[in-house]
Amino acid sequence: IWKELRALQFIGDFQISQPFSQLMQHKVSGDLFEMHSVPRHPHFQRRVESECAVVEQVDHPFILDSRGIIYKLEATNFLWEYTPKCVQDIARDIGRREAVGYACELLAAVGYIHHKRFLHRNIHVESVRISSSGHVRLGGFVHSAHIANGQRTRTICGIPRYMAPERMLGQEHGLLSDWYSY
Repeated sequence: IWKELRALQFIGDFQISQPFSQLMQHKVSGDLFEMHSVPRHPHFQRRVESECAVVEQVDHPFILDSRGIIYKLEATNFLWEYTPKCVQDIARDIGRREAVGYACELLAAVGYIHHKRFLHRNIHVESVRISSSGHVRLGGFVHSAHIANGQRTRTICGIPRYMAPERMLGQEHGLLSDWYSY
């Protein structure tokens, strides 16, 4: 599929030596995709490993759909379904019924990744995307960790305003810490 894509535009901020996203279009079907390119640099290696682990093991209607990973000398490129909006973009324009629907879909996505023993550690308004069909797609697994049943971690990562207090303080935490962000 990679050779059948053309780049349309950068999405978000583009900085050299930083991950960036690009809107891509299939040359024949016209379908849109988002390519997230992560430089091959030791600083980003853990993020790439986390994202790859999740991509390989999850398949759920409310989790962002991976269309492939390609490893190049200069970067690792993730190809995702294109989700034009995040929850933050629509929050002011939706009613209570829609909000409850989105919350239920997010609940199902988080429950699924926890069933697969993944701790997300970075649920926030921009990692909860809205598909073109109007459904939640949870993404942003760059800080995720696969943990054994009952295992806990002390890693401080993610966006502080969405972190559970125990994570922010560097205390042991497990799957329950994801629910704080929810």
